Amino acid sequence: MSATYVGSTSIGEAIPGAVALAAAGSAAVDIAAPNLEASISAVASIDLSLTPPSIEASLTAIADLAAQLQLNLALGITPPDISAQVSIAADVVAQLSALQVTLNAHLSLILALQALFVEAGVHRVVFNGSAEDIGSDIASAISAAGITGANTDAILLLTQSPLTWDALAQLIKTVA
Repeated sequence: MSATYVGSTSIGEAIPGAVALAAAGSAAVDIAAPNLEASISAVASIDLSLTPPSIEASLTAIADLAAQLQLNLALGITPPDISAQVSIAADVVAQLSALQVTLNAHLSLILALQALFVEAGVHRVVFNGSAEDIGSDIASAISAAGITGANTDAILLLTQSPLTWDALAQLIKTVA
């Protein structure tokens, strides 16, 4: 076999593996984003403020608290510190917010990549044959397809391994 011109396509059609990867990434972001936003809202909405009860209830609660504190201290248990809880909640919000920034950055990258997929004008030439014939066969296929002009860019990927070719075919369209 020699070089064969198989047509002009968009970048997305020429690299279906990248399209599938971008779609999977976009789907993952779509799944994660609402859960992340809900988590941030839930943690941020925790009300750690204290509202004083009535005087009678306060005196009863103070007596109960004093008894409980005396028992805890006798057992060597330290009372909880609300400032530690506030600090933990603030740390969780900060971590979730940082994760949201990272998720948004990934989404921006995926969207930018997807925008490139529609660009047309990628000409594909498939070659199978002797390494010595590659240059002239590709030149003939390009010429026969009517592709001419000085502003031509190309990438040539070649392998002699059938396994590598099969793997490459999962990412780049290698047939018509």
